[in-house]
Amino acid sequence: MNTMQNAPTISVIMSVYNTDEKYLRESINSILNQTFTDYEFIIIDDGSDENTYKELQSYDDKRIRLYRNDTNIGLTKSLNKALRLARGEYIARMDADDVSNPDRLMVQYTYMNTHPAIHILGSNVECERRYTKYYNMPLRVRRVMAVLDNPGPPHPTVMIRRSFLDKHGIRYDENYTKSQDYELWMHSMDYTDIRVLPDTLLYYRIHGGQTSVASNDEQAEYANRLRIQAIRKTGIEASDDELECFVRSRLKGPMKYKEFVRIAKQIVASNYITHAYDSKWLKYVMSVFILKHIKWNLAGMKTIGALFAFLLSGRLLYYIYGELMLIIYRYTERCV
Repeated sequence: MNTMQNAPTISVIMSVYNTDEKYLRESINSILNQTFTDYEFIIIDDGSDENTYKELQSYDDKRIRLYRNDTNIGLTKSLNKALRLARGEYIARMDADDVSNPDRLMVQYTYMNTHPAIHILGSNVECERRYTKYYNMPLRVRRVMAVLDNPGPPHPTVMIRRSFLDKHGIRYDENYTKSQDYELWMHSMDYTDIRVLPDTLLYYRIHGGQTSVASNDEQAEYANRLRIQAIRKTGIEASDDELECFVRSRLKGPMKYKEFVRIAKQIVASNYITHAYDSKWLKYVMSVFILKHIKWNLAGMKTIGALFAFLLSGRLLYYIYGELMLIIYRYTERCV
């Protein structure tokens, strides 16, 4: 463990804004009850009401470092403030309404301490009595996944090596008031892979007051901006309006099937020239989203005809191939 004077091994960072007091207390207690004890707990109160702030002030624990913003500056800026204040070798993210397992910090610290090449480490989560599954995959595959979906594990499960952030000057991009984790993963993947432990180390709470739930439209807008940015790396010649419509239609949306396929094929073709992404996996990902687009737009004979066209085009073969490859990677992830 870190032997530097007054410097903890881990800095847990959390931003709070008017969180339900019951959820907040459960979240804070889950960190204070960790089996790993060499940490500081940096809490940024982002201009909450007095009830929330009094709840935060009620804790008398030397590991808590509580700071209050004069006004509500938002999650992204608050997290960057916490990073500036952090002294630990590792940064552990935590949200004000989730619950960490008692051994979360110990498990993640042990893994990162024995795997010095790993800079970003997440875990699986329990979510509303369901267990989600996030897998390890080669970096080239994860980068392709970022073209149309968030490539990382749940944000509050992540532990990051601070030296990695400092070396590459990586911080949360304050142009993104939402989907800041998505942007962070895309930036970080220019330099490193993202690993995911199979362990379930956090209870991820979903409720109406949650940031990602309360502002779904805004969240989607920022995420789509990142998807367009990722697609642009292929060198595709398409208008912003076309690409915005395309990413909005990746599951279901306004773009018709033929137009959706045209843009997908154009992305794949452009990538053959620029080699921005692994060509085989990009083709697979586009095929998967074509299939999902069909699934969400089943509406009579026109779509059924499109399904036959899809089958005959061979894209289903890429889908099956990709699914088999993912299964192989899941079972061999220890060797990746």
